[in-house]
Amino acid sequence: MFIPILVFRTLFSLLALISGIDMSEISDRTVDSVAAPTTVPPTTVPPAQPEPEVGDPAEPEAAPEHGKLSVSDGQIQLPANTYSGSFEMTNTGGQPVDWEWIRGPEVHTATPSGTLAPGETVVVAFEIDPAGFAAGPTLSATCMIHDDGAVDVWITTTKVHVGGPKTIVS
Repeated sequence: MFIPILVFRTLFSLLALISGIDMSEISDRTVDSVAAPTTVPPTTVPPAQPEPEVGDPAEPEAAPEHGKLSVSDGQIQLPANTYSGSFEMTNTGGQPVDWEWIRGPEVHTATPSGTLAPGETVVVAFEIDPAGFAAGPTLSATCMIHDDGAVDVWITTTKVHVGGPKTIVS
């Protein structure tokens, strides 16, 4: 009999607490002698805080995306007996990026390296020295190295002899 009364008193105490009844005033009374409160005290809810606006000094700004290179054409096919061309390279990231063009000795450029600001584009012109190639298709595998990786640039052309086509793959 003691346990049900204890459970009942605990539940009653919780109900009284939620309803705003001061238990010290009724601790010695029986449950039947307690009148239900006629009004419930208002609860105060703190006002909602406004969401911080973008760029608000209270909110730290996200770091811009690192510099990232992209090239206009990663596979350049030059016409036969053509040994010069160009491509565009753009920094698509949010920070400056340092780059360097790693290429074989047969590929020459006036722009072998540099730094691109975010959104900046540079035209990289090149020439291939055909003296070291036999007749036939030629492939020059090159690579643009930058802070966060590399971008491949493949350049192909075909060297044709004046006396007629002679295909030799090198």
